[in-house]
Amino acid sequence: MKKVAASVPKDSPITVAPESWTEKHSGAQHEDVYLRVKEKDRDVLNKFIADLAGDLAVPNDREISLELMSPREVSEGTPDRYYRTYLLKKRAGVTGEYLAMADESWDEMGTPEVAFTMNRQGAGMMEKLTGENVGRKMAVILDEKITSAPVIESKIGERGRITMGRGGDPFKLQQEVKDLVGVLRSGALPAPLKKSFETQVGATMGQDAIDKAKFSMYIGAAAVILFMLIYYRISGFIANLAMTLNMLFMMAILAAFEASLTLPGIAGLVLTIGMAVDSNIIIYERIREELRLGKSPRTAVDAGFQRAFWTVFDAHVTNFVAGIVLYSYGSGPIRGFAVTLLIGIVTNLLTSVWISHWMFAVLVNRRGTVRTTLSI
Repeated sequence: MKKVAASVPKDSPITVAPESWTEKHSGAQHEDVYLRVKEKDRDVLNKFIADLAGDLAVPNDREISLELMSPREVSEGTPDRYYRTYLLKKRAGVTGEYLAMADESWDEMGTPEVAFTMNRQGAGMMEKLTGENVGRKMAVILDEKITSAPVIESKIGERGRITMGRGGDPFKLQQEVKDLVGVLRSGALPAPLKKSFETQVGATMGQDAIDKAKFSMYIGAAAVILFMLIYYRISGFIANLAMTLNMLFMMAILAAFEASLTLPGIAGLVLTIGMAVDSNIIIYERIREELRLGKSPRTAVDAGFQRAFWTVFDAHVTNFVAGIVLYSYGSGPIRGFAVTLLIGIVTNLLTSVWISHWMFAVLVNRRGTVRTTLSI
């Protein structure tokens, strides 16, 4: 590699970057020589490497490959990304088909790292390969691109780990770990992925779906409001007012967390409207039962809310547990629906029980005079 580096023209954007490091445990000193170039000049480096195909500096069983350096390895404050070269063996010692598992892990200091497990055949191959190359670097390649090149610190058998070093931004370090886990899992697929076709949804179609979802929500809300007004009269107006406050609270919480309202989120809003109506109906029917027993409106309201509370609370807790499960094990649209559902459960319990009870208390005991009738 040093012979290759010596042939780089002086006016080329390619730079020679030596790197010294100490082998762990043995203390042996090593020096690597890289060819480094900015991301925008990658084609220049590719052409330079192609021109060296017949050069004796590159053995026939070796090849030069590129690695996009991680942001942690680039100087702070520079917006440039760099490619770095590696001189590799053309034939891979171990391939992804022998990988059984790869996942995130943490060492005793809480630093993220990659833990992997090989199958029975791969464990033997890995043990032989790493045993013969302790102190050297082993490249991890996906789609003919180097994604990582950790140093082999000791012989690895069935189980191993890849440390990412210390220092730098811990969030960038954790993201590198996640990216490498994704690469290892992709490499373990039994067959290569090839794009056979793609479908793109334009802005017009997406906006049309959102508009229809909003229209369905408006129609559903209007039908619920009309039903409550006709069937429960003044009490129905209180239920509609509580439902409106519920929607406002939900939108305020979503806006506070800068959440985007997607189609699953709209579905969660519609479900919350149904839950609010269901809670009010349970409470109102309890109040009606108390009124039929001959109790005064004030006593009937207090007893109705008190006796219906645990029924309403139990239903909300059950839905809340379901929302947590959806958020924990779902992804994408499922999580968006679960977030809206969880927020709606909390705000609905507040508005349908406590705020509604307060409004009924004002209605039956307005201006110091106790009402003898209740419109419900």
